[in-house]
Amino acid sequence: MMLVTPAAYPALQPLFADMQNHLPVVAALRGDIEADVYADDPARPHVALVDVRHCRLYVAGQATDQTVDTCAHLLTEVINPSARADGVPVFSLCVAPGGWEAHMDVLLGGRPFQRTERQYYEFDTAQLPRNASVPAGYGLREADATLLAQAGLADLDALREEMTSERASVEEFLARSFGVCPVTTDALVGWCLSEYNTGDRCEVGIATLPPHQGKGLATATGSAFIQQALARGITRIGWHCYTANRPSWATALKIGFTKAEDYPAYLIWCTGKNTA
Repeated sequence: MMLVTPAAYPALQPLFADMQNHLPVVAALRGDIEADVYADDPARPHVALVDVRHCRLYVAGQATDQTVDTCAHLLTEVINPSARADGVPVFSLCVAPGGWEAHMDVLLGGRPFQRTERQYYEFDTAQLPRNASVPAGYGLREADATLLAQAGLADLDALREEMTSERASVEEFLARSFGVCPVTTDALVGWCLSEYNTGDRCEVGIATLPPHQGKGLATATGSAFIQQALARGITRIGWHCYTANRPSWATALKIGFTKAEDYPAYLIWCTGKNTA
């Protein structure tokens, strides 16, 4: 496997035809987000791997003994050490349909991993966004430079950290992404931010900080986010969550999302120890 340049990305896209619900892959192969992209042959690829900041990995192509061994070597000798050096404790791996799941032990080189079930939801833009009232004592603010500059508002560092979990810097987030944040008079209490923006698509990153959970803030914030996204010309909005995370997918349904796919994801510990 070799690291390929963007000139090779069009040749890799057919391998990922069954992973179009995973927007990081789509955005990476369009050159809209930073990612390391590998292939066995840039001109005539049989297998490819997209590594998004050593946190989200995607493998597609023909799962043969040779391609599995090739990817396993890449994961063991290149990606895992790089992730560990960057302080990434665990990364997730999704594989395209085509037999990869039968080879996970070999693919992951004997490292501890956990198979998890995830779901993908998509907002039906044919319907109007649902209005949800903000609970008393809270307000909604746009996730912008004005909010970040507000003196005396606690927990803004948590927002900056979230912005840079997907973008290279806060400045890049402000230039290329958007979002809505619930606040009190003196603190930020959550966010709903766009992720992996590419073309007319984005995904949702949403959280409510304790002890403000369970009050309907996520539904209100997510509904406002949908209105913001549609006003910006976004026509496909995706929402990924773990199947076990009932509050997340229940919120998605309340806002107006519809489940489109169930899929497995693998959590791999870079340290070699499952500490979950």
